[in-house]
Amino acid sequence: QRLEICEKLFKEGIPAVYSVGLKNGFDEAKLLKEKGAEIILVDVAHGGMKLVKEIARKIKKDLKLYVIAGNIVTFDEANEYKKYDIDIARVGVGPGGTCITRLVAGTGFPQLSAVFETSETGITVIADGGIKKSGDFAKAIAAGGTVAMIGSFFAGTDETPGLVKNGKKVTRGQASATYMKDNGVETGEFRSAEGVSLEVSVKGPVKNYVEELMGGLRSAMTYAGAKNIQEFQKKSVFCLISQSASKESAPWLLDSKG
Repeated sequence: QRLEICEKLFKEGIPAVYSVGLKNGFDEAKLLKEKGAEIILVDVAHGGMKLVKEIARKIKKDLKLYVIAGNIVTFDEANEYKKYDIDIARVGVGPGGTCITRLVAGTGFPQLSAVFETSETGITVIADGGIKKSGDFAKAIAAGGTVAMIGSFFAGTDETPGLVKNGKKVTRGQASATYMKDNGVETGEFRSAEGVSLEVSVKGPVKNYVEELMGGLRSAMTYAGAKNIQEFQKKSVFCLISQSASKESAPWLLDSKG
């Protein structure tokens, strides 16, 4: 079915990224290339493994495809990606809206710090996860991300799958127990669910939320005095703030009882 989708999208001139795993990843990439694929993502939760880098390099070298791999979060991992000639690093462990990796596995990394660290190497970065508001998107780009990968922010929009019941839709992480069960992945001694399923309110067209992100980014660039993304990343200044300052960032009048 995926090969059919790839062929259809290619004929219609619609660019897409196609993911492969570690098992038979190279062979899958080869079949996808035959159907028109140009970009392959080696899609693994722990993208720092040697096997991930080796498969990504083999796909790049032998199939002449553009290669993304991940997820990673550190400067050292990003440098390793550059050594293996990987084009793009997907960055983020644990920040997603339906992700519980940090609770289940005790593993993760602050997302903004991860974007800072990896982009510092000069590799192109996809900031994956943690976007709750348009301001988060703006900060992901300011910190060095070229692209932001967003899921939960769009949950409940008309274009998302699922039936509407009582004005709500179900959204679920790929590592949730229900998603894995529906896709033939079993949890057990060597694998646990690292995502959740939950109901969200129906939001309307996704176009409105894309425009919200674009508007927030443009406004942030204006505050920074930046004419383009490169200037924005150069001119943006980050600072540590206290809990009180964080609370001040929200519309505090809503909490007022007076």
